Amino acid sequence: MVSENQSVLANLRLQRSKEDCRSAKLMCDNGFYTAANNRAYYCTFHAVRSLLALEGKTFETHSQALEYFRKEYIGKGYFEVSFNKMIQESSESCTKSDYEDNYTATKAEAERNIGNAKRIMEAVNGYIARRINTADIAADKLETINQAVCTETNGTAKAYTENTDKLEKAVSIESTGTDSFGGMVMDDDEEEL
Repeated sequence: MVSENQSVLANLRLQRSKEDCRSAKLMCDNGFYTAANNRAYYCTFHAVRSLLALEGKTFETHSQALEYFRKEYIGKGYFEVSFNKMIQESSESCTKSDYEDNYTATKAEAERNIGNAKRIMEAVNGYIARRINTADIAADKLETINQAVCTETNGTAKAYTENTDKLEKAVSIESTGTDSFGGMVMDDDEEEL
């Protein structure tokens, strides 16, 4: 069963994915193809993370999260096998765009990555919608989170990060009984040995 915190975190991450998709499109439309490749990759990555929130799964690296998605979701037939290639291409484009000094991204490459990222994001969105009933999430909690996501402090999404960190910790504790550092979570009346 998906907890309320898992549902909220999944929706929060999916909103981040949608924002990355819009950013990628804007970057591409304005000729910033390397930046568009980066945002397209993060659109896919945050979509995958939104799905993993339903399980309370967290990973140390991007590659671990994406590999889990490939094995547990694509490999088991929940998503198209073609998503493997899309994820690989997007990851390679992002890495080249971010780290290779002489790399020149093309409009066609950026458009392909954006289209693939959008396709993956929409498929994940549909899967999540089937898994959870967003009507069960208290409207006031969603409104609070949406306000936090939209509030920027000093040009950074500080409120978003703080709320996401709190939700990730709550989901981790619900799923494993431990905090994100592996420490057992004790009730208030328990003493540490």
